Amino acid sequence: MSAEQLLTHVNKLPTVPKVVHELMTSFQEEDVETARIAGLIETDPVISAKVLRMANSAYFHRSRSIGSISDAVMHLGFERVRNLVVGCGLVGSMQTPPGMDKPTFWRHAVYTAVASRELARLGSESGPSEEVEPELAFAAGIIYPVGELLMRWAQPMELFKLDGAEPHCTPARAEAERSQLGFDFASTSALLAEHWHFPDELTAGLRAAGDPDNADPFSALGAIVAVGSVLAAASVIRMEPPVNGYTLNRVGIRIDQVWSLPPINELSNGLENMLLES
Repeated sequence: MSAEQLLTHVNKLPTVPKVVHELMTSFQEEDVETARIAGLIETDPVISAKVLRMANSAYFHRSRSIGSISDAVMHLGFERVRNLVVGCGLVGSMQTPPGMDKPTFWRHAVYTAVASRELARLGSESGPSEEVEPELAFAAGIIYPVGELLMRWAQPMELFKLDGAEPHCTPARAEAERSQLGFDFASTSALLAEHWHFPDELTAGLRAAGDPDNADPFSALGAIVAVGSVLAAASVIRMEPPVNGYTLNRVGIRIDQVWSLPPINELSNGLENMLLES
């Protein structure tokens, strides 16, 4: 089976909510009106309620209560609210295959997103390398593992055999999948992003993130998400992260800067648990 043939199983994954799809296209818009975006989010009452709960949580350290989506967009920023909506939409709509631990899977996704955002910030501070917008890195990070869900619906036994070899949703895992199957979760996530008509920059970054140092052309977004996934996996399974210094150098980040980051679970501040709340 090829990666493209996996899309014949895409009916196993629910349709991405309309509000998520429309907000993803806004990455390509230069000027976005708060009222229009708030109105779009409010068309989905379930997502709206969850976004408001998270906006008022300790994660954002707010000193005042946020009472509406417009208020959330104004005080947290459109990019952050958009990413909350994307996270809520994906976690709420995606069914995890039998045998997969849903909280662990989405915890890794959120940790990857949070780590990727921090790495993008470091890269933007460090010099002349290609700059990656931190909130785009967050969005790519939370979408990065989704291809694994589709692969498990289509080829559960093949994926089960790899489970003891490498941590889920990291470049090492992607390499093992390419060796055994001919494709990996990152390229599958990119195919899904194309299927959902997500922005080209995000799709290219996802495709590159499975093997960032050999991607042609090189994608700074892909490299940042790949390193973010390693930090996330290390935090989930409590191990020393095998960070690739060469990959970091290509995006203008020193490895000592990575070691100086707070623990990823602290940076997450319970965001993954809030996303999993019904």
